[in-house]
Amino acid sequence: MGALDLVADWPVSTVAAAVVAPEGIRAQIGPVTQQFALASVTKPLVARAAQVALEEGAVDLTTPAGPSGSTVEHLLAHASGLSLLSGAVMAKPGTRRIYSNYGFAVLARAVEAGATIEFGAYLREAVLEPLGMSSTTLPGGADTAGYGASSTVADLAAFVGDLLRPHLVSAETHQRATHVVFPGWTGCCRVTGCSGPTTGAWVLRSREASSHIGRAPRTPRPPTATSVRPARLSGWIRPSTSDSWC
Repeated sequence: MGALDLVADWPVSTVAAAVVAPEGIRAQIGPVTQQFALASVTKPLVARAAQVALEEGAVDLTTPAGPSGSTVEHLLAHASGLSLLSGAVMAKPGTRRIYSNYGFAVLARAVEAGATIEFGAYLREAVLEPLGMSSTTLPGGADTAGYGASSTVADLAAFVGDLLRPHLVSAETHQRATHVVFPGWTGCCRVTGCSGPTTGAWVLRSREASSHIGRAPRTPRPPTATSVRPARLSGWIRPSTSDSWC
């Protein structure tokens, strides 16, 4: 049974999914042009914009951002020490991986300051327009950079295509962005709690041969998520109307 067969019986009011290759969508199910709230799948879009900003020189990985001692790289890798939803500092930057929506708002503000352009506009110019993602929006701007975008399966397919064969950034930047950063750290998330050593990257949370974006499925109510398998040059996307996310 394939991934698309599995989502057909999910207990949600609306679900859409697609299997994507570098040339485009190979298979799909559901309303692929309907907008869904992306929740944490917003983060890889924001991270990609930050990578464009790095290549343009608007920011650098060592640019200070967030708590004292934190940098753009720490924010990209959830290593700034910031809590999930506020500026509360839970750990010294560079010592622990703590999943943080707020950290991505701080990251977006850093890009905004370096590029001297409102972050929503920068995201549109750096990522969305070049990939033809005309149905993707971030109405809350930098403040909602960790969770606030809406998009469609069709648009996300274009984004997955860029993850499989990057065009927005150089191969060097993409390789660094999709490999483990600060390996072996303990990680914390509001839903799963704290765990042992985790993996983390600027765009994807790596795990063996695949990379997962968004919250891993732990309930019968499937969240919005995107999974990419670079070795197979394929990916799949599954937005749903679930309201549970991390």
